[in-house]
Amino acid sequence: MKKIYIIASLIFITIISMACLNYETAVLQNGVVLYEEEENGKIPRGHTFLINNFPKVIRELDSLYNVTKDVRYLSDKGYVLIIQNKFKEAIQLYLKVEALKPNRYMTASNIGTAYELIGDNKNALNWLNKAYTLDKTGHKGSEWIHINILEAKIKGDSCITSKYLLKHDLGNDVKPKYVEKYNYQRLRTYLYFQLQERMSFIKTKDKIMAQLLLDLGNISINIADYEEAIQIFKLAKFYGANEILVKKKIDLATAGYNKLNSMKK
Repeated sequence: MKKIYIIASLIFITIISMACLNYETAVLQNGVVLYEEEENGKIPRGHTFLINNFPKVIRELDSLYNVTKDVRYLSDKGYVLIIQNKFKEAIQLYLKVEALKPNRYMTASNIGTAYELIGDNKNALNWLNKAYTLDKTGHKGSEWIHINILEAKIKGDSCITSKYLLKHDLGNDVKPKYVEKYNYQRLRTYLYFQLQERMSFIKTKDKIMAQLLLDLGNISINIADYEEAIQIFKLAKFYGANEILVKKKIDLATAGYNKLNSMKK
């Protein structure tokens, strides 16, 4: 069954960058539905957005803000600007929201998102750090991964590892490391939400996406969700992960899947 539910972040991409955009609900303040989601997903597929008449939506949001002076309408407008790739305009709007009503988690996060989308990762990191300070539960509690991604972008490719991005070392071998103290179910939930948002707009090869998908597949193996791992590794290949490594990981997951099924018979 499908339902509309709370969004922690939405993701938008330019040629050089990607990020997650925080949002309060799957419905704008003027009643426009953003998207519908399946519950309890395990394999990230990205969102299918339902907005189609952007000028009309913006006019309605402007009109409603002028009547109510509720900054949530301005925040909605910023969201619409971002999905139209009007990132600098969105930054100026969110800075206005920040001035009108300071220290809103979503404002800080969205400013960081917009800065990332124009390639200014340092300003993006500053605003995301502020957002995380304001609310550590934002984006289903996974915003720390977004912060690590921004730091990795600034520091370089040597930081694109599970140990750096997730603070959990899953290793570089075909068989992932298994550390008893790690809560892999919770880590999978955090990573799923980050990837679900980011995949909405990233449709080409991307080193960070490839690494995160390898990590998610490795986590699925460690919790014996082999069928999901196979599909996730295929997605990692699409985003540019090493084809030989992916094939070996798929073979490992397939063997685990077959063994698990034979034990059930």
